[in-house]
Amino acid sequence: MSLRFVVAVLIGRLAAIVCRCFGRGGTAFPGLVAGFICPDFVSQLANRLISDAILITGTNGKTTTTRVLAAMFEESGISVVYNREGSNLMRGIGAALLASIPITRVFGNSYKTVALMEVDEAVLPHATNALKPRAIVFTNLFRDQLDRYGELEHVMALWHRTINNLSADTVLILNADDPSIAELVSSHVGPVHWFGLEDSSLAHSHDAPIDARWCSDCENPFVYQLIFSSHLGWWRCNSCDKVRPKPDTAALNVHIGVERAQFDVPDLGNVELPFSGTYNVSNALAAISAARTFGLTTRTIATGIGLVKPAFGRQETINYKDRKLHIFLTKNPAGANEVLHFIASSVESPAIAIILNDRIADGRDVSWIWDVDYERLSDTVQNCWASGDRAADLALRFNYAGWPNPLATIPRVGMLLDQFVLDTLPGDDIYLMPTYTALLDLYDELQQRGVAHASWRSKS
Repeated sequence: MSLRFVVAVLIGRLAAIVCRCFGRGGTAFPGLVAGFICPDFVSQLANRLISDAILITGTNGKTTTTRVLAAMFEESGISVVYNREGSNLMRGIGAALLASIPITRVFGNSYKTVALMEVDEAVLPHATNALKPRAIVFTNLFRDQLDRYGELEHVMALWHRTINNLSADTVLILNADDPSIAELVSSHVGPVHWFGLEDSSLAHSHDAPIDARWCSDCENPFVYQLIFSSHLGWWRCNSCDKVRPKPDTAALNVHIGVERAQFDVPDLGNVELPFSGTYNVSNALAAISAARTFGLTTRTIATGIGLVKPAFGRQETINYKDRKLHIFLTKNPAGANEVLHFIASSVESPAIAIILNDRIADGRDVSWIWDVDYERLSDTVQNCWASGDRAADLALRFNYAGWPNPLATIPRVGMLLDQFVLDTLPGDDIYLMPTYTALLDLYDELQQRGVAHASWRSKS
């Protein structure tokens, strides 16, 4: 144990205490400080404290999948550490390790825990080197923050290189419904566990942008028997006979309710998920697959799912002045389209507020809103509001989508909350779709008003 490592751990823990004292989240800053002092402190900490690790990566669904998986492990009685708030860069992983493990045990030899870590797509190589995972879950791959990641081919190349360097016994847990994710199997010589949706009633024909069109082997277009969302579905390539793999863990007889989802999983039985949406059924399947590869019992898996709570900003409901704010974090076209599909199929005449920021964590390029299928709700939206740093861009997009004129176009989130009180009645439901930094702004404002008991700052 190097002196630099000891100092990094102590200063990192001190930074976490300071964050809490000043009411800040501490989801990344302690890890940033510790990493500055000792660049490989995450690796050293993991070597001392982590018995096994499962990494979860992909464009959408990482935080929810991690949260569902953590609930299963906690039900089993196995000690786990995970980045609860979705801070998924190396600094966030480091901060999660520092915050979750007693300082007295960091320098002992008897404490071991399992790490369940959500990992940013571009950070996967670094996280893999540091944590030496037993398994890696890949949820899906969509265009996201093009100014940061570039096109999908860049992320795919990064993932392929990472997989090439994995231990042969590392398990890949792959989404069979996503042809881009299925391509990853070509770089792995070890075990693979597939998950996917086996209920054809979930398919829909509504137009949406498709991010994976061509087979990487023969460069011919994929053909779909049915589509669940964007390029997720039952696909095949007729030119080279590449076909969607049969899932090892599948969802059948899926029922999507307003607040819950139910589905059957072979050899597990009926599963009741305490939040809804087809995309969340897929996230649950990813978590079930990871739990199965780790050997958790059927009872533990089923019970754990029933106990899970919605992740930060993912279908959370907050009561504000007797209005129900239903919050759906939306960061890219695929995620936004899934939320809109859920609202369209669940609510007759929704009132929708969208909050669009273009800060670094959101991606500076907001042209992606033109790939969102707002037109799907053009005949059903009752009221709408445009907010955030790019509120005017949203108002223009609403106009082209055939939505009613916004009741207000307000950059500041606090003023938006005030507007809700003027424009709605007690008991009304409002569906909020913020980008990432807009979600933080929203919770900060709610917390200042004494409302957001589930604020990210208090959670961490």
